[in-house]
Amino acid sequence: MSLAGPRLDRPSAIGDEGRARGVSLWLATVAVVAVTVAGGVALGDPALVTGLAPVVGLLVAGIALLERSRFGQLVVGHALAFGFGSAVGLLVVASPFLGREAVAVAGFALALLGIAMAWADVDPAALERAGLSCGLTYATLVVGSVVAVLVGVVLVVTVNLLVAIVATDSAAGSLAGLLTVVVAVAVAGLFAVAVAPIRQLTRRSRRDAVDRQLASVRRTLGGVVLGGLGSLFVLGFLWLAGLFGALVAQVPQLERPLVALSTGAVVWPLVSIAVGLVVVPLLIWTVRAVTRRDAGDARSRIWTAAVTVAVAILLAGAVAVGLAALGVAIGNLASGGAILALAGGGAVLVGVGPLAYLLLVGTILVAVWLAFLPDRAIAPALAGTGLVVAAAALGSHAPFVAIGCVGVACFVWDTGTYGLELTAELGHQPRTRRLELVHGLLSLAVAVGAVALVAGLAGLVSGLGAAIASPVALVVAAVGAIVLLIPIRG
Repeated sequence: MSLAGPRLDRPSAIGDEGRARGVSLWLATVAVVAVTVAGGVALGDPALVTGLAPVVGLLVAGIALLERSRFGQLVVGHALAFGFGSAVGLLVVASPFLGREAVAVAGFALALLGIAMAWADVDPAALERAGLSCGLTYATLVVGSVVAVLVGVVLVVTVNLLVAIVATDSAAGSLAGLLTVVVAVAVAGLFAVAVAPIRQLTRRSRRDAVDRQLASVRRTLGGVVLGGLGSLFVLGFLWLAGLFGALVAQVPQLERPLVALSTGAVVWPLVSIAVGLVVVPLLIWTVRAVTRRDAGDARSRIWTAAVTVAVAILLAGAVAVGLAALGVAIGNLASGGAILALAGGGAVLVGVGPLAYLLLVGTILVAVWLAFLPDRAIAPALAGTGLVVAAAALGSHAPFVAIGCVGVACFVWDTGTYGLELTAELGHQPRTRRLELVHGLLSLAVAVGAVALVAGLAGLVSGLGAAIASPVALVVAAVGAIVLLIPIRG
C-alpha cells in the first residue's frame, strides 16, 4: 500500500479540499497496520498485512487515477480499479460464506482500504466514478466476449467453406467458389475504404482529388460486388436447369480450367488480401483513436479507456487459451493444465469479481446516502467499520485482539476526523504536527484506558477469561471507549 509515495490527491491550501493532515493519518495508519499484524498472528498468518496491503493500495491508486485527464493514466486507473477491485470485492462479499476467519480477513481489508482512501482523499464522488468505471469495463467485457464468440463461429464456418471450395472437383462448384471469394474481397475493400483514415492522412491540398479517387474505388468495388452476386445467381439458375453441365459436356476442354479456378494457389492469396483489407484498417483506426490528443471530452476518454482495458483482458484470455491448447497439442499436459487452471481463476475473477466490487461500492454509497457513513469522513468511518467487523469475527477466537480492534477503531475514527477538521480550518500550509501528536496521544490513551477498564471491570464480575470471550464485553468496551472519547473531541 503506497502510503509514503507521491500524493494522489491535489489539496488546496485552505478549505475542506484534500485529505486529512499527515500526522493524524500516520497515527491512524500505524494503529491499523499494528492491529492487522496482530490479527494475522492470531489467525496463523503473520504476513496477512503484506498480502492485503498491496491489493488494497493498488485499488485505491486506480480509483485516484480515474480523476486524471490523460488517456494513459485513465487506462492504468481502469485496469487497477477493475482488477484489484474485483479481488477485494470477492473477498468481502464471499467472506460470510467462508467462515469467521474469512470475515476477519475481510474486516482487516476494509480497514486498510479505509486508511488508503484517506491518504488518497477518496470521497463518495470518487467511489461513484470507480463504480461507473467498473461497470463500463465489465459491460464492454461481456459484449466483447459475445462478439468474440460470434466472430469465432464465423471464422470456423468461413474456414470450412474455404476448405470445401478448394477441395471441390466440379466446374460449377469451382466457379461459384471463385465468385464467392471475389465478392468477399470486394466487400473487404469497401470496408477498408470506409474505415481507413485515408482522407485524414492526406495533405489538405490533395484531399479533393483523394475524395474523387475514393469515390471511384467505391463505385468499382460496388460494381464488382453486384456483378459477382449476379453471376452467382445466373450460375445457380444454369446449374439447376442443367444447362451449365450440358455446356461443359459439349466443350470438355473447359472443365479443367474451370476446376483450376478454385485451387489453393488462386483462393488463398485472395483470402489473404481480404483479411489484410479488414485487419489493417481496423488496427490503424484503433491506434488513431487511442493516440489522438483530441479524443473528445472526458466522458469519451473514460469510455475509450474502459474499452481498451476490456479488449486487453479478452486478448490475454485468448492468448492463455491458445497456449493451453498448444501445450495439450504437443503433449505437455502439465503446462496446459496449469495454464487452463490459471485462466479459469482469472475468468472467475473478471466474471464474478466485478459484480462483487459493484455490490461493495454500491453498499458504501447507499450507506453514505442514508447517513450511516459520514460524507466528509467516509475513509476513517470505513476503516473503523472494518475493524469492528474483524473484532466481531475474532471475538471467540482471539478476544484480546478483538478488544484491541475495537479500541483502534475508535482511535482511527477520532484521529482521522480530527485531521480532517484541521484541513478544513487551516489547510495544509500551517505546521500542526504538535497539535496532532498531542491529540493522537490523548486519543490513544483514552482508547487503551477504556478497553482496559471495561475488560477489568467485567473480569471482576464474572472472571477475566469468560468476560473477554463474551460478545457482550466487546460491545461494552466499544461503547465505553466511544463515550470516553467524546470529551477529548470536544
